[in-house]
Amino acid sequence: MTEIAVTNPDRPDLPPLRRYRAIRAIALGLIAGGLLLLGSCTSEREKVDRVSVDLTEIRQRDTLRAITTYSSTSYFVYRGQPMGF
Repeated sequence: MTEIAVTNPDRPDLPPLRRYRAIRAIALGLIAGGLLLLGSCTSEREKVDRVSVDLTEIRQRDTLRAITTYSSTSYFVYRGQPMGF
């Protein structure tokens, strides 16, 4: 039995059915990715408790607390020693 392969003139290495399946898989992947991105967005932002402290209260406590990233370009504690800028 002889097998006849029909090829697409645009892409001679892929038969039409394989090319259709490849395009369909890519399209479904893009749609699924888009739905995941849209599903991760929410219209309500997380409510964050705001802390309002004025300068006199900071001076009374003698402590200023701040949140920074943990990197060598910000203040951090390494092996019990304060480092960073």
